[in-house]
Amino acid sequence: MLALLGNMVLWTGYAFAAFFMALLVYAASQGGAREIETWVITLSVCAAAIVFGFLIQYILGGKRKA
Repeated sequence: MLALLGNMVLWTGYAFAAFFMALLVYAASQGGAREIETWVITLSVCAAAIVFGFLIQYILGGKRKA
């Protein structure tokens, strides 16, 4: 059960990162998001969401072998 929760957290992290990437691409297509700081911060948040998801999944036993 905990492994399932860990997998759900991982997929939520993926969804969060995809949402922020879509917002960044949309802003860039509308003429915004031209500063490098915006890209660095957004990509850092996306990477942190994915790493957090992997960490929680590992802690809850989603990737460990029995």
